[in-house]
Amino acid sequence: MSCPTSSWTIRRSSRKVYPPTSIHSHGLAHLKIGSMQNSIYRYKKRSIWTCKPCVEKSHNSSLRAGKLVNQLADFQALIESVETHTIQLASVLEERRIRNPIEAEQLYSLIGIRWWGAGAFIREKKLGKDIKANSLSLVQAGWLIYNRLFAYRGAFAILKPEHNGCHVSNEFPMFSTKGSVRKPNELMRYIVHCMSSAYFIGRIDGLSTGSTPTSRNRLYQKQFLEMWLEVPVHDRDLARVVKMLDRADSLRGQQEQLSELTQSLRAGVLDMLPRPS
Repeated sequence: MSCPTSSWTIRRSSRKVYPPTSIHSHGLAHLKIGSMQNSIYRYKKRSIWTCKPCVEKSHNSSLRAGKLVNQLADFQALIESVETHTIQLASVLEERRIRNPIEAEQLYSLIGIRWWGAGAFIREKKLGKDIKANSLSLVQAGWLIYNRLFAYRGAFAILKPEHNGCHVSNEFPMFSTKGSVRKPNELMRYIVHCMSSAYFIGRIDGLSTGSTPTSRNRLYQKQFLEMWLEVPVHDRDLARVVKMLDRADSLRGQQEQLSELTQSLRAGVLDMLPRPS
């Protein structure tokens, strides 16, 4: 059955729907509809849009979310049974900074920190001559880092190996654990999780000072190190608590990826709609 240019051409024998020439001109090669899998493919500049991964990720995330919810009761029981002691951050952390003078023609990879404990990332790359500073600080994997301007938004993270060689400005203090700490990795992760909780967000907001009550407020290193935490006494309990919190973070990351995939899928499907010639 052949239709005008502004409509569709359907070939029943192949079970394919071919869009009109005007849509081909926008880069769409073909649309394939499978009655069993209900998959949608869009080919444009070698990219494929498909709902199948979206469905699979949604299903997997739902299963993991359900499992995590079922574990909340156990987690609450764990927290209530764990023996804790109060520590000041200054007793377990020390500030680290490796300053490098800026060279005009050198390209620098600059680190950013996502809010709510969502991790560090390479924000941008700049030539030294485009940076308004005399020096930058070299980062190192395993250090705790936070953004002084957005600490009240949970902008804390642990630097990863892929961040080695990158730099930050003075607005990003960094810390390592002291030699007396038995489980440095677990403790650092525990601190980052705590700094993203509602209680500590409120504490940080109250401690932050600056010229305005919003984004220019800063949590300075002295104020951060003076904060107190309740930490599990036994290493095994600390590891169990951190493992549960890490699972919750992993689920949040999967949900964000699923949301991005769903938005991309919708954009791809909308591009398939017939357009007037």
